[in-house]
Amino acid sequence: MVLLITLIYGCSGDVDLGNPRFNASVDIPKGIDSSAIIVFNGLDKVVLNPDKKFTITDSKIVIVNDLDNRLIYLGFPGLEDLNGFRLNSKETALSFALKELPWVLLPENFKYIKQIKDVLYKEVSSIHDLEDKIQKTIDQFGYIKLQNLNDEIIKVREDLSSSLGYANYSLVENEQILTRDELGF
Repeated sequence: MVLLITLIYGCSGDVDLGNPRFNASVDIPKGIDSSAIIVFNGLDKVVLNPDKKFTITDSKIVIVNDLDNRLIYLGFPGLEDLNGFRLNSKETALSFALKELPWVLLPENFKYIKQIKDVLYKEVSSIHDLEDKIQKTIDQFGYIKLQNLNDEIIKVREDLSSSLGYANYSLVENEQILTRDELGF
């Protein structure tokens, strides 16, 4: 965790990224045809090739939805993800964890996102549990039912909070996940 904290607080200043091209792919869930999904890079639709690969030129959030606009995967590519960024249940679990560390997702930290994800995956075991639950939910429904992930997301939040030593606040009210807005942050 010391490495993570160093990366978080040691990443500052403007970063000139030029125009990076991410070569990415998506794991299509079993039973879903690739023509039944939509890939977004920010708000822009991305063309998914028949080999389940795509190219993006921006490090915005990448989202995979089904045709009914239900979430399948999401991810935050970092500079080291230029070759081989892969949207799957692992990347989605890591993305939920990164959302708990919003200062990490600042543009000046772009070049460290992959390293931070690697540290989180190694050090925070509850992310593995969340990854497994995401995969089971997708296998069962074909998309992520967020209400089925409440316990795992709460555990990731608690583990990150305790590991990083930031404010101990109640994350659960009547067994529902609270957002930072609801908590007054």
